[in-house]
Amino acid sequence: MEENNDKKLFSEKDKKLRHTAVFVWWRVCFAVSFLICFFIVDLRSPLLHRLPKLLLFSFLGSVLLVLLLFFIVFPLTNRTRKPYTALLKKIRNEGMTAECLQETEAMYEKCRQSSLDNDYSQQLGYILANHYTMTGDYEKAHNYIDALDMSICRDYINIPTYQARALKYHALRIILEAADGGSTFAETAYTQAKPYFEQYGGLSRENGFWAAIGTAEYLLSCGKPEEAAKMIEPYLEYTESKTDVFLTLAKAAKATGDTEKAKEYIDAAYEAAEFTYAKNVVDMVKKRLKT
Repeated sequence: MEENNDKKLFSEKDKKLRHTAVFVWWRVCFAVSFLICFFIVDLRSPLLHRLPKLLLFSFLGSVLLVLLLFFIVFPLTNRTRKPYTALLKKIRNEGMTAECLQETEAMYEKCRQSSLDNDYSQQLGYILANHYTMTGDYEKAHNYIDALDMSICRDYINIPTYQARALKYHALRIILEAADGGSTFAETAYTQAKPYFEQYGGLSRENGFWAAIGTAEYLLSCGKPEEAAKMIEPYLEYTESKTDVFLTLAKAAKATGDTEKAKEYIDAAYEAAEFTYAKNVVDMVKKRLKT
C-alpha cells in the first residue's frame, strides 16, 4: 500500500507522539517535584500558606527535570533515535533506493535484537512490508508483516497511536493478501480487520483513512470498484491523504475500464506527491496499471 503521505508518515505522527510523551513525563516530574518540595518548603507554616510556593517550585522543578530527561538522559540512553530519524528523512527525500533498502533492512535487524528498540523495528517492518508489497516480492512482504508484534497494539488499543497502527496493519494485510492471493485471501484479512475498522475507524481522521483504504482495497479485490471509489473519495479533501486517494481511485477507474480517467488520477497523484518517495510509489502504481 502507498504510505499515507510522506509528510504525515515521517513527521506529523512523530510530532504527536513526542508531544504526548513530553506531557506524560511532565506530569510525572511535577508529581515528583511536588512531593520533594512538600517536605522542604517551610513545614512550620500552614499548608494553605505554603501552597503557592509549593506549586511554583514544583512547576519549576518539573520543567528542569523534563529538560534534563529529554536533552541529556534520553539522548544518552537512546542512541537509535537519531539514525532512525535520519534514515526516514533519507527515504522520504531519495526514495527507496537500493542503498536505502539495504540500510533499512540492516537497521530493522539491529533493532530486533533489543527490546528497547522494539518500536523502531515495528515501524521499519511496516515500511519494508509495504515496499515489498509494492514491488511484488510477496514472500518478503509476508515475512515482514508476519513479524509485526500486534499484541502491543491490542494491549494499548485505547491509545490513539496504537489504534492507528493496528488499523494500518490490517489495511496493509488486506492489500498484500489481495495482491498475492486474490479475493478469497483478501476476504479473510478483511474479516479479521472489520471489527477494528468499525470500532476505531471513526475516532480520528487517520483511523478513518486506514479503515477506508483497507475497505476500498478489499472492495477492489472483490470486483466492486464503484463502491471502492465511494469509500475513499471523502479523504480527497485532506492534503495528507491525497496521493493515496488518487492512486486508489486510479485503480478503481482502471478496473471499470476507464483508462483515460485512471491516467488523470495517476497524474493528480503525482502532482500531490511532495517527496521523492511518494513520487516513486506513484510511478510503481502507474507501471502496474499500464496507464
